[in-house]
Amino acid sequence: MKIIIILGEKLKKNGDMSLNLINRLNKGVEIYNKYENKLIIVTGGRFQRSSDFSESFQMKKYLINTFNIESNKIIEDNLSQDTIENSKNCLKIIEKMKNMSEIIVVSSEYHIERVSIIFNYIFKNSNLNKKYISSKNGISGKILEDHRENERKAIDKLLFYLYNKK
Repeated sequence: MKIIIILGEKLKKNGDMSLNLINRLNKGVEIYNKYENKLIIVTGGRFQRSSDFSESFQMKKYLINTFNIESNKIIEDNLSQDTIENSKNCLKIIEKMKNMSEIIVVSSEYHIERVSIIFNYIFKNSNLNKKYISSKNGISGKILEDHRENERKAIDKLLFYLYNKK
């Protein structure tokens, strides 16, 4: 069985999803529709103060309402607050399942390199095949450049931490 993991992103102040997050979901569905035996995990437990719903709740609702995906085909990780917690919580969920063959992790283009480093590290003892697929960025210009710069810095710190520990 294949698991499509769609990573969440902070909701807007009013609780709506960003274009970045919608693009991730749309790409996840595109992948989901290619396979017979599959499930989706949506991640994100952050709440906006003005919203009663987590990222994963909004994501699941979108997948059901927009694409008619059956509720029992979508698993929510509504506890994670960042990419590292996403990977750890997804591993815990998947370890309880049988016949898993592959994870396909979906995130935005600017984020996917760090995602692959984190998931490869957390899933290093797993026998699952791992793929990482990027969705279109829902941001551009200075905002996108700032995100890319933040990702580069985070990757440098992450690689140092993971591989230079004594």
